[in-house]
Amino acid sequence: MLRVFLVSLLLLLIVNLFKYLKPEYAYLFRILSVCAVFVPLIAAFEGLSESLLSLADTGNVDFQLVKTALKISALTLCTQITADMCRDCHEAALATVIEITGRVTVLTVSFPIIMKLIQFGEGIIK
Repeated sequence: MLRVFLVSLLLLLIVNLFKYLKPEYAYLFRILSVCAVFVPLIAAFEGLSESLLSLADTGNVDFQLVKTALKISALTLCTQITADMCRDCHEAALATVIEITGRVTVLTVSFPIIMKLIQFGEGIIK
């Protein structure tokens, strides 16, 4: 994790240098920097997802619920990073549209969990 922070600081310095020398390349390098930092995060997320899936396999947890929760986590992470990149590029309107699209997508993906909660509530009431 320390390596990611050090690379981020180095990339930040390079982006700021490009901002003054060649502003047209600064945005491109900023996007490449985010991608360079995001790749190790994906690898860490894969390890976390494998751990959670094996934990759900050993316990009495529905595999579909864990899979849906992991999808929701990945969607929110990607939405937030993309919206922040748009705001960094002074595209606030695009960032807002991306956030709304992400929220609707999360709501759509979480529908099976909502249905299970409703069924659980009905079971408790009866």
